[in-house]
Amino acid sequence: METISSILEYFFTSVPGKEFAYYNHFYVFIAILFILSIAFSQIYKKKKKTDIAFKRLFKKVSSRLITFAIAFGLLILLRYEQIPYFSIRILLYLTGGLFIYWLFKSLKKYKVTYIKEKRNNESKKTIHKGKKEVKTYSASKKRK
Repeated sequence: METISSILEYFFTSVPGKEFAYYNHFYVFIAILFILSIAFSQIYKKKKKTDIAFKRLFKKVSSRLITFAIAFGLLILLRYEQIPYFSIRILLYLTGGLFIYWLFKSLKKYKVTYIKEKRNNESKKTIHKGKKEVKTYSASKKRK
């Protein structure tokens, strides 16, 4: 019973203290998330013009990376300042878990869904290229 109590106290202590040895690691991680967000937005701008499946599936990736970077930054700042109930460890672990879940889901979407959609869109393009559109003009329109 005492071990369960100590585990719960570890996760839910209202002010866990400054003895957190991973501040620098998190600063680097947050900077990497911002850099990845900028890089992905540039890739997205180039690729969305030609790849419809990429445009549809990965529209929110850059904004989600920034959101996670801000969330981790806020949690580390709250931890450093020892703000009660906002600096508890469980919030940091939940945010980390959500990030890992989102990353796994995005990678799965890229490996499975994106490849299927890209093949489907390419097959539609080849079908539509065979048909030739004919422009029709109406005689009732007046020219200016």
